Amino acid sequence: MNATLDLTLEIVRTLLLFAVWLVLLRSGQRYHRQDRGWRLILIGFFLLFASSLLDVTDDFESLSHWVVFGPTDLQQVLEKVVGVVGGTLCITVGLLKWLPTIRERDHAITEYEQLHGQLEQNLQATTRANRTLRAANHVLLKDQDEVALISGFCQVAVEQEGYRMAWVGYLEQGESKRIFPVASAGYEEGYLEAITVTWDETALGRGAVGTAIRTRKPVVMHDLSNHPDFQPWKEEAVKRNYQALIGLPLVLGDKCYGGLAIYSADPRAFVQQEAELLEELADKLSYGIHAKRTAETLEKHHTLKRKLLLSNEKRLHTIVQNMPVLMQAFDEDGHLIAWNRACEEVTGYRAEEIIGGDPCTLLYPDRDYCGWVQRILQENRGDYHSLEFELTAKDGSRHMVTWSDISQRVPIPGWSHWAVGIDVTDRVEVEKQLHQMQKMEAIGTLAGGIAHDFNNILTVILGFTELALDQQSDPRTHKNLQEVYQAGMRGRELVAQLLAFSRRHEDTQMQTIDVASVVDDAVRLLKATLPSTIRFERMLNLQSQSVQAIPSQLQQVIINLVTNAGHAVAGQESPWVQLEVKAIIVEDEAALELELRPGRYLSIEVRDNGTGIHEEHLERLFDPFFTTKPQGQGTGLGLSVVHGIVHSLEGAIQVHSQLEEGSRFSVYLPLYDAVAPKQEAGELVEGHHQGRLLLVDDDPMVLEMGRQMLEELGYQVESVQSAQDALARVKESPDTLDVVITDQTMPCMDGVTLMQQMHALRSDLPILLSSGYSQDVDENSAVEMGFEGYLQKPYSMATLSRLLDSIMEEA
Repeated sequence: MNATLDLTLEIVRTLLLFAVWLVLLRSGQRYHRQDRGWRLILIGFFLLFASSLLDVTDDFESLSHWVVFGPTDLQQVLEKVVGVVGGTLCITVGLLKWLPTIRERDHAITEYEQLHGQLEQNLQATTRANRTLRAANHVLLKDQDEVALISGFCQVAVEQEGYRMAWVGYLEQGESKRIFPVASAGYEEGYLEAITVTWDETALGRGAVGTAIRTRKPVVMHDLSNHPDFQPWKEEAVKRNYQALIGLPLVLGDKCYGGLAIYSADPRAFVQQEAELLEELADKLSYGIHAKRTAETLEKHHTLKRKLLLSNEKRLHTIVQNMPVLMQAFDEDGHLIAWNRACEEVTGYRAEEIIGGDPCTLLYPDRDYCGWVQRILQENRGDYHSLEFELTAKDGSRHMVTWSDISQRVPIPGWSHWAVGIDVTDRVEVEKQLHQMQKMEAIGTLAGGIAHDFNNILTVILGFTELALDQQSDPRTHKNLQEVYQAGMRGRELVAQLLAFSRRHEDTQMQTIDVASVVDDAVRLLKATLPSTIRFERMLNLQSQSVQAIPSQLQQVIINLVTNAGHAVAGQESPWVQLEVKAIIVEDEAALELELRPGRYLSIEVRDNGTGIHEEHLERLFDPFFTTKPQGQGTGLGLSVVHGIVHSLEGAIQVHSQLEEGSRFSVYLPLYDAVAPKQEAGELVEGHHQGRLLLVDDDPMVLEMGRQMLEELGYQVESVQSAQDALARVKESPDTLDVVITDQTMPCMDGVTLMQQMHALRSDLPILLSSGYSQDVDENSAVEMGFEGYLQKPYSMATLSRLLDSIMEEA
């Protein structure tokens, strides 16, 4: 049983050795025929096989007749010659020689496969570039213009060869050195509008295209997101998956006019062979452009330039349309062809309403003014700056616009000339207001300059008139002197009104006034100023009604309204103006409409049969400086002042007007139950009328009038004409004086300084300050400075008496 198992194992081993030997023999004949190691291994396995075969034949004598030699003889020969040791030694030596050879072969195979892959990749790139060149040749053969040629090359690079995007740009030769795109293809998606490319030495010029144009050599950039020279465009490129870029110069003759940029989504794109072939593509494009330019005539060349500028013109037109200034353009025949949004907003005319026609007749409806505008524009056509014209908008409003023609500086194809305008209406209004403020300042300066002297004159007139009234018993003379006194009082009110209007008379105060007397004074003035051709009627339905106001302001309301009515009826066949003043009761409904509290009101109505007021002007009627009168015939302040006064008195004003039928202005002021005091010349207030007074004034007439008035009141009076004399008198005997009355404005020393020096001599000496006008001192500040009171010139005997009585009582 054991002998049979051993025989089986011997047979299996022999067959395995024979199979290995056959495998080595077949593989060696194919790959290792010249390899010594393989041969030794083959011999060694053969020896082992032979040795194993002999062992089998020894154990299996029944098979010996299959062998040519006898088993005993053959076994002896083989065991002597070779043996198992020889076979094993051959295999071992063969393996030592064969294994390094195998490793070298595997390394060679790897290098071969890598080289094969690179060659295959280069072959594919070269094949793709060759296809691009063939397609480019096909584009060159087409009959098309330069832009179409460039677009065709970009389309070939993108659509047929799989590049991400391609564009061609031309150079600007100015200081900017920009590269502006002419055509593009592929996945652009606003990339060219978002970037700026130059060909200078700045960061914007160190990209592939800018560098290629400067050096006139192709420039390849891989891994754009990390390339140091591509940082200005990195963000936009990453959005569109641009990974690699090649910039190629376009050289036409001896000048470089632009560049070709091709983008790829493969960061390893544009290998050397591919770059060389694409350089050939750029050369073909340059040749095609050069051929087109050489073959075209001068007229075609200008047409081409216009086409190249189409994109920029479109952008420019968009900018112009959205400019914040007015813009209008005309063709060679003078027809309006462009009208931007700012023009529509200012004039109210939409582009479709005005384009194609003559805007002058719409914007300047006055025929004479329109003709003047056309003459000015014709004389300055194509070269004018800041010409100001007042145009009339669709809604009737007027706008001052300053126009400048910039056609020569910024020519636009298709536009014979074009101009930009700025609405300077607000600026003109501000200038008018400034001018008016300057006039008011001048009036204030003039008023302040004459107020002192004029009030001194009025003081003399009113004072001596009052003295004369006390001494006159003849009724007729007494009445005449009363008229003189009233005229002087109106003069005093006129000075107060002038100072108030110029905003330099701050101590004008509200008071309860008798309406009838104010209306009478205003009517007397109006009858003297209104033309005699106007029938002026006054209707006064009042008894003893009073209002709280400044008399000069109430007069100003009446005078301004009636004067405006007089202007409105000028030119009518039978002009008339009516003034009606009456007391009314404003009920709840009317009060709500007038925005007043219900109650008793003074109604002042001024009616006329003039031309009336346009409805669109009613809303602006009370705006400062708004006027419908011709230029130079109105300031636009009259009704504005009336409106301000009425509202300051807590009143209201209404306007009713109809064209060609006339207007009615109604003013409502609240009535007061208090009776207004009436001041008559010669009125005295009972008092002590005893004491010694020192009167100081540099005006001899005022000094004499004041001396007589004080003596008439019963005082002992010493009068001096200079501050130095007054100070000397106080130094001489300060305790003998009860009161000092001094003027403020005097040579060498003013009233305030005199008061201070007198108080240094006698601190309790009462001193009154009298002044016709002073910018530095008023009633309140005089008391704060140390005066006992303030006496405003011109003053009455009654005022003087009351003021002195109050001082004497306190003393």
